[in-house]
Amino acid sequence: DAKTGAFDFSRIEEPLPRIHHANPRARVELSIDTDPTPAFLEAHPESIFCNVRGERGRISNGAFKGFGNQPLDPKNTHASWAHSYASRPWRAAVEEAMRRLCAYLKTTPASNIVMGFRLAGGMDGQFQQWQYGPDNGHFDYSDGVSPTAGVSFPSARRAS
Repeated sequence: DAKTGAFDFSRIEEPLPRIHHANPRARVELSIDTDPTPAFLEAHPESIFCNVRGERGRISNGAFKGFGNQPLDPKNTHASWAHSYASRPWRAAVEEAMRRLCAYLKTTPASNIVMGFRLAGGMDGQFQQWQYGPDNGHFDYSDGVSPTAGVSFPSARRAS
């Protein structure tokens, strides 16, 4: 939770012990979705994926849908901002979540069946903000990406 810093591991609290009980020799790979919540992006607007013009990336139903700075429709629960995989706050949040998940797993014997993790992000887990169509293939110009130390892409590109 972006506001409280709490993590919810309830989705693994039931199945891992059940799998371990059924077969203590079983091994599982946990697939971890790393996409941030809308609350995280509201708290960290610098983590929103932007194009060279500074327009924010938009997502609908998990799929990239283009760019625009118009406010999101609060009635459309499937729409959100696209996030930047280069964002320092996002990377720190993923790192902290993994630390807490590992700490949680150490408290249960079911962790013995976890053989590894697969981090996934984006619509299909490939860590890309991609839109099919004539304008596909986007580069990330958010403030988290900079060609040189101390110079952000958006301000450097708009100035030239």
